[in-house]
Amino acid sequence: MSSTPAADGCRVCLRGARARIVYTVPFLLVCVEGSASPEDALACRAEFEAFTTQAWTYPPKFVDQLDEVPVFGPDDLPTLRTVGVSIALPEAEPTAAEAGVRHDVAAVVKAMSQLAKRTGIEFAVEYREEQIGFLDGGPADARVVDSFFGST
Repeated sequence: MSSTPAADGCRVCLRGARARIVYTVPFLLVCVEGSASPEDALACRAEFEAFTTQAWTYPPKFVDQLDEVPVFGPDDLPTLRTVGVSIALPEAEPTAAEAGVRHDVAAVVKAMSQLAKRTGIEFAVEYREEQIGFLDGGPADARVVDSFFGST
């Protein structure tokens, strides 16, 4: 397996004729729970375009990606559409702009929580490819930010 640097802190790993992206920096991902529909993707894109007009320390990126997944049963889908927003965050170091990280994480979570409330879309929140919470537009969504920063 060989790897090649790619944009946005990613590394593309090549294995045979297939390529996959391996994140080399910590990413926060807020994405539609399950496989996103075309309507989910449109709603997320519109929300992303509306909230990215503000100032960011770590600018978010829109994610719309199809991944092939193993099929084990008749109800399984052969592809998973991941739609949402990601932020490449710095490693937790004394030199990291903590105020910027807090602002950017809180802004993305708030915007996606408001979208969840308006549309009924449920979002998974992942950090370093591990699920750390959910957003459904309810009052518990605020705890995702507190939990992320170890406030609860």
